[in-house]
Amino acid sequence: MCYYLTATLAPKGDEDAVRELALAFGLNWIALENPSLRQTGLVEGERYFSTALGQCDCGTLIGQLDRSDGRSERQENWLAAQAMKRRQQGWSESKIERWLAEKQNPQHDPTVNADIRAREPASEISRWLAFISGIGHRGLAQWVGILKHWYTHRLDNEVFPDCGSVWLTSSTLDSSTLLHLKDDVLYRIRFPHSSRIA
Repeated sequence: MCYYLTATLAPKGDEDAVRELALAFGLNWIALENPSLRQTGLVEGERYFSTALGQCDCGTLIGQLDRSDGRSERQENWLAAQAMKRRQQGWSESKIERWLAEKQNPQHDPTVNADIRAREPASEISRWLAFISGIGHRGLAQWVGILKHWYTHRLDNEVFPDCGSVWLTSSTLDSSTLLHLKDDVLYRIRFPHSSRIA
């Protein structure tokens, strides 16, 4: 189906203030409930959120430099599914072939120059870093998590593998971390000075 970036919030985090901050940085903050993730990856009281403003996060820079197995296979499967969808919509074979060639052109490869694009002030990576930093500076939560997953079902009924978990501190989070973020690992960013959180 699609990639989605989702997020988690520490149990006593200020959900409304984080939502307002997310919107300021071009992200959604819509509460989700997923029994599978709750069982395999979340701590007691941790909340789960959808962050995509658009239909999905398939073009995200986040995790683009991760070379984990399975990524190219998923991309091939996605392209095949998109080609089939276009056939059903009445596209000609020559038009589909041109579309596929364009998508497979190295110039359109999201990993090409991803590290350079990530440093642009308006880049998705810069916005995520500023958003996460804002949560910490405002003391809105003890931690926030980010998870990238290839969904085959809806966000609320996807069955998750046992997600790994990595704890980071906000002072060590940088663009390289987000560019190399692995699929199916919940990265929790801890804020050392969360003054507003009891």
